Amino acid sequence: MKTLAIQFDLGAKRSRALLTLVFVSTTSLGILVLGPQTKAAVVGDAGVPKNTVIATVTVGQNPDSLVISPDSQTVYVANSNPNTVSVIDVAKNYSVEATITITNFVNFLALSLDGKTLYVSEIPPSSDPGVVEVYDVTSPASPSLTTTLTAGYYPQCMTVSPDGKELYVANGERASLRAAEKGTVTGPPPGTVDVFDTETNNLIKTIHCNGSPFQVVFTENGTQVDVLNEAGTGFIQFIDAATEKVSPSTRAGGLIFRPIGMASNVSATTLYFPDGLDYVTVCNAKTGAVQKTFLAVSSVFTAVFFGQPALTLNGKYLYLPYASGGVAVKTNVSMGPGPGNAVAMIDVGTGKIIGSLITVGNNPVWAQVSPDGKTLYVCNNSDGTISVIDITPK
Repeated sequence: MKTLAIQFDLGAKRSRALLTLVFVSTTSLGILVLGPQTKAAVVGDAGVPKNTVIATVTVGQNPDSLVISPDSQTVYVANSNPNTVSVIDVAKNYSVEATITITNFVNFLALSLDGKTLYVSEIPPSSDPGVVEVYDVTSPASPSLTTTLTAGYYPQCMTVSPDGKELYVANGERASLRAAEKGTVTGPPPGTVDVFDTETNNLIKTIHCNGSPFQVVFTENGTQVDVLNEAGTGFIQFIDAATEKVSPSTRAGGLIFRPIGMASNVSATTLYFPDGLDYVTVCNAKTGAVQKTFLAVSSVFTAVFFGQPALTLNGKYLYLPYASGGVAVKTNVSMGPGPGNAVAMIDVGTGKIIGSLITVGNNPVWAQVSPDGKTLYVCNNSDGTISVIDITPK
């Protein structure tokens, strides 16, 4: 049987995956999550977004993720090569006002609810535990390091609790490798979620989830924490925010495959998980029950790998970066913009792509909507740029 092998890279911080296709792409399922800082008045009910690229900002090499201040005036970008954080001033024509040099490998970012504290998850070059650096960004153009927190061996995405009192840090799959290097364990240790007090920066508790926790999001009015776990094909776990106990049940296992990220609507009642390839799964945030799946590309004959998606604040449209792919096997399917330089906007009600694909830079791996709902930012990993897109209604 003839097969076609495609190799792709979703950025320096995500592991390279090899996919083998037999004539056409498989229908594997992945995960989508809305960034924790996307909390503001709903915008966009008046019409379909314009989706006009209004600026391209040069940052460091390999920008992998970003966060946006609550007032939508500052954008922080994590660059993994070299290890820096670029600080973009929106009011000054999207100029880079500061660059924070990071000693370790930069992973992901989070902001306090008032926008005055920036958290940076990092991986040391040695086999030591990971760290989270805490920066005072009261003046974004003059950030200052205030303290360094010791996290798990591979700290990934982070989120601040709705009351602003706790920082949750997901520690992922490389924990077992690094612990084994140190000889501190005889077998793979469980993946964990660290909980820090945001006022004292003290570690409150380490929650053992097993597997590879990647992303966390608060649901049920802040009483529940949903964990996107990348172990196996990927699945959702549930933590009681009051007792910090992990539910023994998991959901959506086998229905999501190599998740890219996780996004929720503003009310945190619905979760969207983009597949590593072609599909999006929609789940109930409280129970994890799968509500539907839909094809997020133009044809089942294509193989498109997604980046981290974003959702408009009114919950109507989902933006999916086409990080790489665009392979059509034995067909003449038109792909629009070339592989790895486009973002699709999807009507979540119908699951259909709306309008033309938005052309951005090469290898877009992360998308996020500003808290005011007016702008979409996209990290173009191979270009070292950020695409700024006007998504106000037409």
